[in-house]
Amino acid sequence: MVGKRRVLVIEDEYLTAMDLTETLEELGFDVCGIARTEDEAVEVAALEHPDLITADVRLLDGDGITAVRRITAASPVPVVYISSSDADLNERAPQAIRVGKPFNAAMISQAIETALRAAPRANR
Repeated sequence: MVGKRRVLVIEDEYLTAMDLTETLEELGFDVCGIARTEDEAVEVAALEHPDLITADVRLLDGDGITAVRRITAASPVPVVYISSSDADLNERAPQAIRVGKPFNAAMISQAIETALRAAPRANR
């Protein structure tokens, strides 16, 4: 892929979204959008075609797991869940690549590397 990988951040907490955006940019990614709700995430993904998604599980309206399923139904995209809630992930997406909150750059970087390695070659 030429250029920076584009990341969609699905996160309803403003400060967390800004911290994650800064971390991703420091790691060399281009944040192509921040979505606070499930529907907004689907809309932004359709417009921006991200190379990677980071998603919180619980959102203001809807949830990140359902948003990711809706987005990836059309086109597979590597996903890293960043959440303080493991219960929903364990039940609904047990194989998910995840990072707990609070997070740091090393945790994000390692999870993204894992997600990108696990992604189908078509997404690279």
